[in-house]
Amino acid sequence: MNELPDPVYVCRVTTMALFLYWGVRGWVRMGRFVRRLERIAGSAGFASVDVRRQVKRVVFGATVGDPLNVLLLCVIAWLWTVPRF
Repeated sequence: MNELPDPVYVCRVTTMALFLYWGVRGWVRMGRFVRRLERIAGSAGFASVDVRRQVKRVVFGATVGDPLNVLLLCVIAWLWTVPRF
């Protein structure tokens, strides 16, 4: 007889698949954006090193530097590590 998969397993696999899809897509889009921004900044006389430094600062502030985002990451980590009943 066919049994249904464990719902927690399905949720975790779905979460990881979405994370991988959106993560890879985001990195590709960010790379394109930074290259375009470097071309624009280069024509204005700015160095590409400065552009990349500012982009890293903004990305850090929007992800790990954001208290709400850190709180959500902690909640997800806690939910994934709590033993099931």
